[in-house]
Amino acid sequence: MILKANNPEKYQYDKSEDVAHNGFRYRQYLTDVGVDTDVILQEIVQWIRESNCYEYGDVVDYAVSEKFDEWFSYC
Repeated sequence: MILKANNPEKYQYDKSEDVAHNGFRYRQYLTDVGVDTDVILQEIVQWIRESNCYEYGDVVDYAVSEKFDEWFSYC
């Protein structure tokens, strides 16, 4: 997948032109360039091992309540 920000051949919208409806905060779901997803996934796996987590729902619950900004988009 090629994002428009990484493709100079596509029209580059000014951030002030972004529109969201009904209060949806879409920017929190965008991955910044340079974010190392492997590090985040390793952190999630480490938590799973340390907490003896066996249920996916428990990972999601923890991500929502404790690590929403960092983990939730990876669950």
